[in-house]
Amino acid sequence: MTQEKLTEKINMSINQLSNIENSHSLPTIETLMKLCEALRVTPDYFLLGVSHGKSTEASSINAITQKALLCTEKQQGLINAFISLLIAENY
Repeated sequence: MTQEKLTEKINMSINQLSNIENSHSLPTIETLMKLCEALRVTPDYFLLGVSHGKSTEASSINAITQKALLCTEKQQGLINAFISLLIAENY
């Protein structure tokens, strides 16, 4: 998702988002929740990272899931088909 699309979804300027991304400012709780909703992640994704306290396998699966949530439905369908192909071919 581009910064432009994200800022439109959460009603924020690109400069504000850039400042948060570059640690020049901290988001309010309200902004954090809007970001989570727009990106379809939980707050712990931002606050703790995807691998905090999890096994390597669970971290990998969680990382894949978090990335897939940022994709369109069509892209998610392609991801699913690719994983199915990997399983079918015993990769």
